[in-house]
Amino acid sequence: MQAEPAAGPSPSGGVRPFLGAPGLLGLLGVAAAVRAIAWSRTTVMFNDGPVFLALAEAVGEGRWAEVLAHPYHPLYPVAIAGVSSLGIGAETAAIVVSIAGGLLAIGALHDFLGRAFGPVLAGLGAWTLALHPWAVDFTADVMSDGLYMGLCLAARHSAAKAAR
Repeated sequence: MQAEPAAGPSPSGGVRPFLGAPGLLGLLGVAAAVRAIAWSRTTVMFNDGPVFLALAEAVGEGRWAEVLAHPYHPLYPVAIAGVSSLGIGAETAAIVVSIAGGLLAIGALHDFLGRAFGPVLAGLGAWTLALHPWAVDFTADVMSDGLYMGLCLAARHSAAKAAR
């Protein structure tokens, strides 16, 4: 009996997942755990962190002129304020947003690489992004980089899908 390929067109016309749903969920779970552990071991947040938290507080208080006048893009503070509104502290909300951005980046990269280059590179690329020390650092701190990386890779992935 011949094994079916891990990715590519399926008999139903859809595309098979590259790691498979359980594999990708496992990878995202590992990535989230690594980032949570990295944050728990952080003694001092990144130097822009207090600025982002102050901007998120301003968003929560409706001081939009102050937020929009600041040179930093307001999306990350708005996301922090949104998560904070669920009863989570601002610093924890910022980490949730950063980790979520990192996970979005991993998922988008995995799917993009799988569709463009096949399952082996999809898995390697996703695992590399999940565990690379720099990627972990900037998606496990109060920094906007994780959110913007996730959104950038998701946009790139969506553009590639739309172009086909």
